[in-house]
Amino acid sequence: MVTYTQDVKENSRIEIWTKAIRKLTVERDKQRILKPNYIRRLWDYAFDEIIPYESPDEEFIESWTDFSNNLYESKLPQQLKIAYFCGPEPENDLEIMLDLGVQVENVWAIESDKNMYSSALLSAQEKYPSLKIFKGVISELMKVISFKFDIIYLDFTAPLFSKASKPILTINSVFESHSLSDLGILVVNSSLPDKTDENIELLSDYFRSHAFLEKAIYSGDSKDANFVEGADCYGYIGKSEVDENELDE
Repeated sequence: MVTYTQDVKENSRIEIWTKAIRKLTVERDKQRILKPNYIRRLWDYAFDEIIPYESPDEEFIESWTDFSNNLYESKLPQQLKIAYFCGPEPENDLEIMLDLGVQVENVWAIESDKNMYSSALLSAQEKYPSLKIFKGVISELMKVISFKFDIIYLDFTAPLFSKASKPILTINSVFESHSLSDLGILVVNSSLPDKTDENIELLSDYFRSHAFLEKAIYSGDSKDANFVEGADCYGYIGKSEVDENELDE
């Protein structure tokens, strides 16, 4: 049977689940895009510095703050709803989630491969019989549930633009079906692409439009966390532009 119990994957799971659950519980207020204290500072600055001659309606800002606080109410780990790709061993991720306070009743495991699904069922029946395991792809799961997930973990074994498993389409389906809560986390993991001409051209065209890039893209060193200016500032042109220039000549 295929197994995913390697140390590097286990360490990755611990870090992923620990950070994701912490951000949506004890650090939940810090994750909002528009935080009430930030909006309040803008409000005060506008009426103290920009238009001091206007008398602000304090009920307006207080009403918005109440609305924001109610929209992003606090949550405990056992309230989080989670979906994840489980493979043949759903217990690998589930055990970590349960240790962090998640309730198994709020967890959906997903597996589309027939053989891996059978293995996952056998494993869950022995260790976690109340775990729900869905056979199919996540877009099909979204059609049969009536709620949104707080955390969705898509652990792909293929590159993001693989033609076989089509990870990009899976990611798109999460957003198209509005499957994430208003304050939710989507975790995506994938393998490195093969070094083929097609992949190189695709990645080059994609990164070409970026004003800034992670230095690791140039150096190949994953520890390179700095950023550098994009290709345009160096006068680089794409292969298609070279072909067009040759035709013009």
